[in-house]
Amino acid sequence: MSVRRPRKRLVCVQCKATKRRCDKLRPICSRCRRSSLKCSYEENPQSSRVMTDVSPVKTFPINKADTQLTYSFLSGRRMDLQDVRIDPLKIWNPEERLIVIGCTTFLDYPFSAHSLIQCDHYSRALSGSLHGMTLLDLSNHFNRIPVDGTTPRFPGPLSFIEKAIIKSVKHSEMNRFQPPIPGVFYDPCAVDDDSTRDALKIVLAEIEDASMPRKDCAMLLKRFYQKIYPCYPFIDIEHFENDIMKLYGESDEDHWKIKPNSKDVRKQMETLSLLTIFSSISLKNSTLDENQLSSTKANATEAASRLSNLCHKLLCLLDVFRYPSENTFACLLYFYINGFLDPEDPDVMPTPARLLTLRHLTSLAITLGLQYEPSNYKRITDPHVINLRRKLWLGIQSLRFQFILTEGDSDITNQKYMENFLLVTKNSGDLFNNGACFTVEHNSRNLNISRHKYQFHRLLFKLVSSCAPIVGEVQLNRVLENVKRSEEYIFEHFPISNIIENCEEPAYKTLTFSGDTKFDIEGVGKAEVFSMNIIGYTCFLNVWNVLGLYFEKECLVDWEKYEETYHFFMAKSFAVYLELAGMIFDYLDNKFQNSIPREFEYILDKPVCFALLRIWMYQCHILLRLSYKKEMQQKHLESKTIAQDKSEKEKTNALISKLLVCVRNQMSILLELANVKLSGKYSCAFKTIPMFRYILYVTDLGQLTSVTNEFWKRATEEKKVPQYIEQNIFLKWGLNAKSGNSILQFLTNGQTLGSFNGTLLSEIEKLVSSSSFGNISENATSEDHLEEFLNGNEENILSQLLQNNVDIFWELLGEDFNNSTT
Repeated sequence: MSVRRPRKRLVCVQCKATKRRCDKLRPICSRCRRSSLKCSYEENPQSSRVMTDVSPVKTFPINKADTQLTYSFLSGRRMDLQDVRIDPLKIWNPEERLIVIGCTTFLDYPFSAHSLIQCDHYSRALSGSLHGMTLLDLSNHFNRIPVDGTTPRFPGPLSFIEKAIIKSVKHSEMNRFQPPIPGVFYDPCAVDDDSTRDALKIVLAEIEDASMPRKDCAMLLKRFYQKIYPCYPFIDIEHFENDIMKLYGESDEDHWKIKPNSKDVRKQMETLSLLTIFSSISLKNSTLDENQLSSTKANATEAASRLSNLCHKLLCLLDVFRYPSENTFACLLYFYINGFLDPEDPDVMPTPARLLTLRHLTSLAITLGLQYEPSNYKRITDPHVINLRRKLWLGIQSLRFQFILTEGDSDITNQKYMENFLLVTKNSGDLFNNGACFTVEHNSRNLNISRHKYQFHRLLFKLVSSCAPIVGEVQLNRVLENVKRSEEYIFEHFPISNIIENCEEPAYKTLTFSGDTKFDIEGVGKAEVFSMNIIGYTCFLNVWNVLGLYFEKECLVDWEKYEETYHFFMAKSFAVYLELAGMIFDYLDNKFQNSIPREFEYILDKPVCFALLRIWMYQCHILLRLSYKKEMQQKHLESKTIAQDKSEKEKTNALISKLLVCVRNQMSILLELANVKLSGKYSCAFKTIPMFRYILYVTDLGQLTSVTNEFWKRATEEKKVPQYIEQNIFLKWGLNAKSGNSILQFLTNGQTLGSFNGTLLSEIEKLVSSSSFGNISENATSEDHLEEFLNGNEENILSQLLQNNVDIFWELLGEDFNNSTT
C-alpha cells in the first residue's frame, strides 16, 4: 500500500495562527501585506502542526524593512527591531487632553502644545509650578500677606512676563466686543428684505467713510496681489477687478464712490467684502512701508481693524452659511487668513476656537460640493466657475495643511475626499494643469510644487492619524511605515537645499491688470518649500517625541525590554529637532534673504513663531532631564562608590554638563534672534519670548529643578497654597497639589531617568557634533541681556506693577480673590 504524501499547506502561517481568513496569495497574502506581517507558507507538516497549537498573536512584529531606516541627519544610524515584539501602544489618555479654564471646557488636539506638555512628566511639573507660583505671588500681594524673610526665595517669572500679561489682557479687552468670524448660526435674513437693505445702506456709507484715498487703495490692492495672493490664490483677479469697475463709478474726487445698483445687490456685497478684507490684510502687513501711505502706520492699523469689521458685517448680511456661494466662501478663507496674519493677534499657537472655525469652513466646502472634480458637474459649464471651485478646494486644504495638521488632525472624512478629488475623469485631465492654481498658470516648477504639496498633505495626514487615531490603539509598524514614506517624500521633493540654489536673476511674472503688478515666481516657490519643511519637520518632531516619551515610561516597568527602543526614538526626536531649529536659525539669521524675497516674510513669520514655540518646548524637555540627571549623578558621586564606578559617573557627569551648555546656548541663540526680528512686530512672539528667557535665566543659575519643585513643596510642606489656586492648577494641568510629595518623589527618583543614561547621551553628543546648528551652539557665547528684568527688588517691582495695572490683574485672576479673602 502506497504512503500518502503530505498535502501542501494553502493557508499562511500567520493567518492560521490567528484563525483568520487567508486569500492564499503567494509569496505574501493580502492580510499580511496590509498588516506588515512576515508571511510564510510552511511546507513541513510537522512544523505546521506546531504552529496550529500556538495561541493567537496579540503583539505585532515589526518588519525589518520598516525599521532599518537611514536618514541624512542621523549619519547612517540604523536600528533593527525585527526581534522586538511590541504591543499596541496605549499613548493617548483623553483625561490628559481635557482643559477646563473658568467657564471654558474643551478637549485639545493630540499634538497641541498643551497635550505634548501633558505627555511629559517633567514639562508638566514645570508648567504647573510656574503657573501656581505666579498665581500665589499675585494672591499674596493682593491679600497683603507678608513675604517670609527667613526662607530665601528665588525670583519668580512675574518680572519677566509682566509686560506680556498686560499687553495680552489689554488686547482681549479691546477685542471683547469685536465680532467673531461668521459661524454656523444666524437669524434668517434675506438681501431683498427692506430691513436688510437699510442695514446695507449704513454699511456702504461706513465703507465709503473708511475708504482711504484712491492712490492708497490702488497701492494696497497691488501689494495684496504681489505679497499675499501668490501664496493664497483663492480667486480669479481679473474677474474681481472687472467687478470692482462695475461697483465704483468714475469720479474726480480723491475717494472712490460706490455706484448704487439695485439689480444685483448680492453680487455687489460679495465684491465689497473681498475688497475690504484685501485692504485690511495689506494694511496689517508687517513689511508695509508706511511712507507709501498718505496716513501713518498707527492710522493704518486702526483702518485695517475697521475694514475687517465692515467685511464681517457684509458677510453677516449675506448670511453665508444659509446662502453659500463660491465668492462668499473665498471671502471667508481670506477672512480666516486675515486673523492669522494679524501681527497684533496674541495667540501663540492655533487656538481651539480658530481650529473649530477651520472645521466649519471645511464643512461649508463640502456643502458647496467642492470635494468633487467640478468638470464632472454637468450643470456647471462656465470655465471660470470650474477653475474657481478647484482653487477653493485646494485653498481650504492648504489652510488645513498649514494650521490643523501639526495639531494632530484625524478627520478621516476629509482625507477620503482629498483622495477622491485626485480621481478625475479622463476628460478632465490633470487638475493641476487646468488653471486650478495661480502658480500653475505661470511656471512649471511651481506646478510641481502645488502637486507635490497636495500629495505631501495626504502622506502627513496618514502619519499623524496613525500616531493619534480617533479610536483604537497606536500600531507602531504603521507609524514607522508612514513616517518613512513621509520623510522620503520631503527629502525627494522639498529638500531645503532648493531654497539656497542660486538663480541667475529673479524670474518675474507681470499681471496684465492692477498696474502691471510684478512678483517673483521663483521666490513664491521657495517660500512654499520653506513653509512645507516647517510643517513637515514639526509633524516629525511631534511623532518621534511622543514615541520617545511613551517608551521612557515603559522603561520604568521593563528597561531591559524597552531601553534600546527608547534610545532609538529619543535620538530620532533630537535629530529632527536639530534640523528644524537649524532651518529656523537660518531664516532668522537672514541666510535665505537672497533666495526668499522680503515681501514674503509677512507670510512666513507667523508659522516661524509657532515653530519656535515647539522648539523651545523641546529644549525645555531636554534641559529638565539633563538638570535632574545632573543632580542625581552628583548625589551618586558624593556617596561611597568603588573607584571604577565613580570614574564612569564622572564621565557621564561631564557629558551632562557639556550637553546642558549646548542646549542652553541653542535656546539662547534662537531667543536673541527672535527677540530682535519678531518680538517688536508680533504680539505672539512678544508673549512667548519672556517666559523662555526666564527659563534660560534659572538654567544659568542652576536652579531649574528648584523652580520646578518649588510650588509642589509649598503645597505639601508649608501648606500655604489657597484651595482655589490648587483647583486652577488641577483643572489646567491635571496635577493635584495635595499629592505634591508623590510628584516630587517621581521627579527626583533615580529610576525615573534610569534609561536617560550615558549611552543615550553619547548618541545625542554625536548628533550635536554632526549638525551645523549644533556646532554653532557649541561655540556660541550668549549675550542675553537680562538687566531689564532684574533691576530692583521683586517685591517692589510687583507692588509697582499691580498698583499701575490693578484692574488688568483683577480681570486676569477673576473673582477667586474675593473668595480667598473671606
